[in-house]
Amino acid sequence: MVWSSNKVYKPPDASYQSFSAVLKFLQSFITSLDSPDHHKIAILGDFNFPNISWADFSIKRTSPTLAECAYDLMEFMSENFMTQFVDMPTREQNTLDLVISNSSRLVYEVSTEDTKLSDHKLVKVMLPAGMLSGRASKDLPGYKDFKLLDLHKADFEQIRSSFVDWKSLWDKSSLDEFSTVINKVVLDTCKQFSHHRKTSRNHHLPSIPNLHAPQRNRGSCMAA
Repeated sequence: MVWSSNKVYKPPDASYQSFSAVLKFLQSFITSLDSPDHHKIAILGDFNFPNISWADFSIKRTSPTLAECAYDLMEFMSENFMTQFVDMPTREQNTLDLVISNSSRLVYEVSTEDTKLSDHKLVKVMLPAGMLSGRASKDLPGYKDFKLLDLHKADFEQIRSSFVDWKSLWDKSSLDEFSTVINKVVLDTCKQFSHHRKTSRNHHLPSIPNLHAPQRNRGSCMAA
């Protein structure tokens, strides 16, 4: 199985233009695939759509911007034959954190649990056995770098408030480069406001591997 995962964060006050740009970026990635119909795609993240009822796919009356963004997300999912798999609240009574995929075989089970790290629930996604286990997980971008950080003691308020000029980075990067650039910016920000775990003196920080290397194993469980 050839698959890819894409992470999205939409701030509650995101403009229509910014969210539209995210959907266009995702669509350009899908269109660039050699065989989009055979490539399994998962899109995970905090979308902040309290106005969407996923039980009946209805959109509640709310601000015009939020409604327009919600309609565009629904249209994007429809055009790419995608389904949203989280059917329980992830913050208070709202389902804000989503798992979207074009394959029901890619997502076996979704569950949530409380966490002290966020006011959102932790979303756990069960993938086909072996897909993220063993060697495959260690090949993920920045895997070893992030493992060196003690994120339980990170200053998440500082991380959230850190300004990044994403548009400037997008303008300076190609489509293939941009996801690796995002990964490095997030890693550098986390390093700035997190402590390192204790490691041996001989341990060296590894470089970030290529995000676009195909992942063909069978997988296990990941948290969004």
